[in-house]
Amino acid sequence: MIPQPIHKAYGLSLGSTCWAVAPISPSLKSWSSDPNRHIAPSVLLPIHHGEPIRFDTWYPPHPRGAGQTLPVESRVSEVDGTGRFPLAAAWTGRVGNRSHTWKWNGGIKDAQYDSMTAIKSGIASLAKVTSKSNPVGIVVPNDFRQEEQQQVIDECQLQGLDAALIWQPIAAALNWLRNHSDLLPSPSNMDSDDISLAIIHTDWGYGTFTKVNLTPWPKISPNRWLPVRTRPSRDDRFESFGWTTLSPRTSRDSFSDQWMATFVKPVSEILDRELYIGKQVNLLPERWQIPMKSPAAYQDRLERFLKAFRKQPIAVISLGDWESVLQFQHLVSSRLIGEQFIRHSGTAAETFLAEGAAIFREAQLNNETCYLDTLPELDLFIEKDGEYQWHPLLTGDATHVEGGKVWNCDQPIDVSVRRGEDSVSLVVAHEEYEGVRELIAPLDRPAEKRVPGKLFVSATPAQGNAVLRIDIDPINKADTQSIVASWRRMTVKCDSDGKPFSKERYLEESPRAFPELLPRLSSSARWNSVVVKIKNLLSLDLEKSIHQRSLWSIKEAVLLKDQSFSPKDATAIGSDHVPPSDPELLSALVDRLLHFIRNTKDLTSKNVENAVRILSYISTSDISFQEWLIDPFNDKLRIDRSAIINGCGHCLRNPVLIRNFIVRMTAIESGSRSTPSSNKLKAVSQILRYRFNATQSLTDDEAYKIIEICLKIFEHEMRNTSGRTFAFRWASLIIVYLLRRRMYSSEFLPPDGELAVRAKQLFEEAIERYNQRKLRPIGGSVDTPAAIRQMINYIDKKGVGPLLLGSE
Repeated sequence: MIPQPIHKAYGLSLGSTCWAVAPISPSLKSWSSDPNRHIAPSVLLPIHHGEPIRFDTWYPPHPRGAGQTLPVESRVSEVDGTGRFPLAAAWTGRVGNRSHTWKWNGGIKDAQYDSMTAIKSGIASLAKVTSKSNPVGIVVPNDFRQEEQQQVIDECQLQGLDAALIWQPIAAALNWLRNHSDLLPSPSNMDSDDISLAIIHTDWGYGTFTKVNLTPWPKISPNRWLPVRTRPSRDDRFESFGWTTLSPRTSRDSFSDQWMATFVKPVSEILDRELYIGKQVNLLPERWQIPMKSPAAYQDRLERFLKAFRKQPIAVISLGDWESVLQFQHLVSSRLIGEQFIRHSGTAAETFLAEGAAIFREAQLNNETCYLDTLPELDLFIEKDGEYQWHPLLTGDATHVEGGKVWNCDQPIDVSVRRGEDSVSLVVAHEEYEGVRELIAPLDRPAEKRVPGKLFVSATPAQGNAVLRIDIDPINKADTQSIVASWRRMTVKCDSDGKPFSKERYLEESPRAFPELLPRLSSSARWNSVVVKIKNLLSLDLEKSIHQRSLWSIKEAVLLKDQSFSPKDATAIGSDHVPPSDPELLSALVDRLLHFIRNTKDLTSKNVENAVRILSYISTSDISFQEWLIDPFNDKLRIDRSAIINGCGHCLRNPVLIRNFIVRMTAIESGSRSTPSSNKLKAVSQILRYRFNATQSLTDDEAYKIIEICLKIFEHEMRNTSGRTFAFRWASLIIVYLLRRRMYSSEFLPPDGELAVRAKQLFEEAIERYNQRKLRPIGGSVDTPAAIRQMINYIDKKGVGPLLLGSE
């Protein structure tokens, strides 16, 4: 016995040509378009200020028509304009949110309405007439964006409706589960979790193909299965069923026949006037038409969709106003479709979806979970430990949330308000919006001092925009402020040319106090050329000197750069020691080389040097190797000194070991006037550009001394060698990368301090000498003045982008 529902919930599905409203209880009245007497649903646009937009789907149509005296069939015309906006045109124009202009009163006046205005008004009007004051679930496309969801929700609230939205494929799945759950096995007996439904929908101006997985949900019942929605992709959509320009009087194509019967009507059907007898009227404007692909193209796409299922779907459900023109015989005979095959078109399809929406709405009102969902990507631009980054606010595709219920972020985000500010600015990137956008949250009053706060994020799947709430920590309890950031005040962040910033570009061009890391990347092309050499080496006995050439060959191969990545550095293995593929092979190489080094008797051999250099160039993360690299400095150096220094530059990761190495490499030896060699400077610059925590264990005083040493080198090289040595470049990089010390000491090297001013003066002199052709440093195609100016900007905490001198 089916339990009686607690609420009188309704479901609503509004297609292009048909619609239906179904109650959760059979005792309540259902509504649907009459296939014999309805017209294509449309909205009547207002003439007078404040006049509501009305929904029209019953026959005969409202006499408003085209604003013309005759005929009153409400045709859509590019020449005359019209007071009618067909939902078929609105659904088609939704993706680009195209607008419809109505010229009236002889073209003297006109009004413009966009597609979403027509859609949301039509939905709200139909829901108000049919469901009255009862809760209603509304079917929406699977790619309905949060902004569109919010518009529909707002319009329903304006009409006093208790409405919630449900995805079209989930509504179909819920209705199927209600009637066919007995076909599903017990989750406890399953040896595979690949149970799914294939949902095919041909309406709203296009076709969609959706795979809906089913998952056990023991919270309700040990045998309960729930549909799982994943984020839609471009491949889910196939623009085939458009409002075509094919002439209905000459074409014999079934698609055109269907279109003709719906949108082209003899005038005599609408108004029996002798003047118009025998003529036909096109109810859709040409500019709303989209190309219609052949039935064969659609059938091919449908077949590929079904073949992609690893296991035959437990049911195939085909719905939509245009479903009746599809051909499935060959798909059934080829066993791509099983016994559970459900087909509904027209009003029957909308009723099937409306019933699923009612099931969802009833479950939501009872606080039950009836499906699982995924939330879109939403990232907040934040500063963490001095680093700028995009922080994800909503869950990713790998995590499912309970559909119809509010999801809250587990951990709030730290924010702050500076003294004197009267608002909080949040820069966000949302996958459904173009470019980076800024949300402004106004404060009750300007902040008297810098105050901390917390950002809380919540979202309800399919129910409009995510909610960003900021709680400002009060000085006293009476000053508590809680602010909700309004998406309606969101503005697009653009560059000087008016082009919206992408996430990557905004991150790169945000002024900051120190440069981003500049890691060495991994190249698949270079790695593939090394793989064979590694396999050959692993098959040999490294202790025999005859294999010196094999080691040398690998050393040269892992050192080689991939110039296609320029200006970024890329070798077979990047500075993170992560290969493009075959991680086990790389691990075996490291183990073999470390075993060889530990067990060899002659540490001064060329084989040992080559083994150390290989481990260095692949930036091995083995901690024992890092400790071994540091140890030889205390043991009068057992092997080639440059190989050890090079290894430290590539491999050291422990902050304490890094600090000891940097201090040793940059210190002027007691009693000597010599400065660090280029090899030492290069290794230090590599550590600083590769490792996030490279400056963590340094003290401010130690960092200042290193900068002073590097400034002396910079000045000497600039004035005596025109900067033509590598020492000039490495010293410059060390100075600027040491600014990353500001992560741990915010007041490190203040821009107006004595050392910073001296550095900037030397850099300004370098720019002037370059312009006078007295300075020609090594740099290839690097714009030297721009690179030096960038270093000045970083000292002033206004730096932008990766260091131009960073490429080796």
